[in-house]
Amino acid sequence: MESTFSPARISGALLILTLCSCVGVVASLVYSGYLAIVLGVMVIALALGTKKPETKRDRTIVFSMAGVSVLLGVGAIAFGIVARVLAQLAQAG
Repeated sequence: MESTFSPARISGALLILTLCSCVGVVASLVYSGYLAIVLGVMVIALALGTKKPETKRDRTIVFSMAGVSVLLGVGAIAFGIVARVLAQLAQAG
């Protein structure tokens, strides 16, 4: 018997933008908060500029992951600033 359900299709734009957002999240944890912010903003700009992905669910996923990338980047930068200030206070004291 044939299946009446069609498999869910995933658009290429969703895969590319989600991959860039995931790289931003990993970059914020491993390398640099600035890179994570740049990747997150780039994903948001591409999603807004190209109007891809088209479905509301896919756009929500892309914007959420890009937002997480940006927020983790800001958090990594803030954590670095706090760590530097505490290190200077420990040396001075």
